[in-house]
Parts: sequence; C-alpha cells; structure tokens
Amino acid sequence: MFTIAGDCATFCSAGALQPAALDLLELGGVSGSANAVRYTGREDFEATLHGMIAAGRTLAFQHLYPADEVSAESYWIPPSLLAELNDKANLDRFVPTGHLPPRRVMSTEEAMRLTVGPGQTIVIKGSTERSTGAGGAVVMARRDEQLRDLPNRLDGCTRVVVEEFQPFERTMCLNWAVDRSGNLHYIGSAEQVVDDEGAFLGSWIGTGLDAPDAAIAIGREIMTRAAARGYYGIAGFDMGVLPDGRVLAFDLNFRLCASTPALLWLPVLLERCPGRLAARMATMTFPSGFDRMCSVAAEAVRAGWLFPLSAFDPSRAGWNGTPPSVRALVLGRDRAETEARCESLAGSGFVIR
Repeated sequence: MFTIAGDCATFCSAGALQPAALDLLELGGVSGSANAVRYTGREDFEATLHGMIAAGRTLAFQHLYPADEVSAESYWIPPSLLAELNDKANLDRFVPTGHLPPRRVMSTEEAMRLTVGPGQTIVIKGSTERSTGAGGAVVMARRDEQLRDLPNRLDGCTRVVVEEFQPFERTMCLNWAVDRSGNLHYIGSAEQVVDDEGAFLGSWIGTGLDAPDAAIAIGREIMTRAAARGYYGIAGFDMGVLPDGRVLAFDLNFRLCASTPALLWLPVLLERCPGRLAARMATMTFPSGFDRMCSVAAEAVRAGWLFPLSAFDPSRAGWNGTPPSVRALVLGRDRAETEARCESLAGSGFVIR
C-alpha cells in the first residue's frame, strides 16, 4: 500500500522501509509515500499509534481493533459499519438477489454435526466482525474430521456460513472506490490464483483479463448499497464465473486488497509493455538473507520483467526466524512467458507463493 499512498501519510513497518527495499522500488520506477510513519515491533507500533490518536490525527483503519485499544472516535469509517460490511454472514444485505451461492448461517456447533457426503465439498466461512483475507477464515471441508475441528480452525467464531461449493471456471477480485460525494469508480479486476484449500496465492492482471460486464454491474450495485450506509474508500469483491456464464459473489472485502496496488499500477505497466501483457502478482520469500534477496530481485527489475511492490525485512520488525519477502508483478507477453520467468526466479532461490 506504501507505493500507492501518494501524499497520504502511511503507518509503515520499518521492515518495509529498509534502504535496500527503497532502492529496489526506485529501480523499478515505483514511488513510495514520502510521509511514512515508521514503527519497529509491537510495542513501538502501539506507542506510536496511541500518540497519533492522542494528537487527534485522522486515521483510515483497514481493520477493526479491539474496542479497549482504539476508540470509535478515532476511525475514519465507523467501526460498527466496518463490522457489518466485512461479516461474511451479511453478504445478502449487499449482493443483489440471485447472485449468491446457496448458503445458510448457523452456529459453529451445528456445523460441526454436518456430514460430508462422498465426493462432496462443504464450504465453511467464519462469521466475524473482524476483516479477514487470503482464505484464512475459510474451510473447504472434504472430510467429517474437518467439520469436527471447526472450533480450533475458526477460533473465536461462534457462528459460520455454510455455503454450497461452486464449480467456478475463474474467480476474480473486482476493485471499486467510492468518494465522499458518493461517486463510484471501477478500478479493475484481478483473476485470482488459489489452491485446493481456498488459500489465496496471488493474481493475474493484464490484457483481456477484465471481469465480465455482469460482474461489473453486480459490483456497482454492491458498492452503491455500501455507500448508502455511509462507506467511502476502496473495496474488493470476490466473484466467480460458472460454466453457464452466471456470476456469483462469494466474498466482500471493504478495505484495500492484495490486488489493489497492482491494478492501480496497471496503466503504467501497459505503457511499458505495449501489446499484450500477462502479469502475475506473487509474494516470494527468500531464505538467504534480505540484502541478497533485493540484489537478486534487482537483476530481474533491470531486465524489465519484474515490477516490485514491496520488499520486507522481518528482522527489522521483530520477526526473527521468518524469511524476507518481495511482493512483485512478474511480467510477460502471455502466461507461458510469465510462468517461465517465475520458474527462473525459483531457480535463483525464491519460493513463490
């Protein structure tokens, strides 16, 4: 998010503001926020955050904090509205009729007693006021044991959404924005990469990858309903296309999403890569040290086919033992070329997620 903040001050971990990280962004022609507020570790985060609150600064929180840590008066968007918008049990309040998978809301205890039939998949989603992402609050249950383990897997969720599995041919995250005047802006669509368990692994953006008109129309209606409740800002709506062409929405994220920076940078990428573009957004870890990681990534940036969005040194954030990472767009004229370049990065030591 640091790369798309412009003049807006960003509250940013020191792990993402190391000289090698900023040099890598600059090499790629990526400008970062000039007004970053740096923190290191949890204690410094909390002290700096509460200092800004005490100073009366306006804060745009993307996620809810416990009420005893941050008062409602400190939020840009009222926390009660954020809670309503991001609870997976409330999708039917915002998604137009006929564009949701069949679903039921029930207690976690009730869901534990369900049975998975032969060859069946039951999709379980945690109902919580906290915003979630990357499939972290989703269980793709294919065995009864997974249902019995729901209290551990979805700890803190007293109720869940039980959703009928859908054979989507492609899934997308459609990004929208609405300003304080209620004007809607369609930012674009990223085609999602997910594993068999529903975990988010990145996105494809580029030529010919925009969402169908029907999905854009659904997204417009969702954002209109959210704006009528007082929301303004950016949101990403996850939708899938069925074999018969129907479009269903299956998750709403009222915050900046993983694909938001990539989509906002897409016009720049299309200028750099005229003709066709297939860009794969990925988070890549590197086990051999932060500076070495940035050096290896820089070679691909100089070659013109890696567009950096962030580089993170966890040792500067109190996360010792965690490998450093780069989030970037791997560029190619088609998927085959892009995937070959992903393989080249893997051969250089990157673990691509």
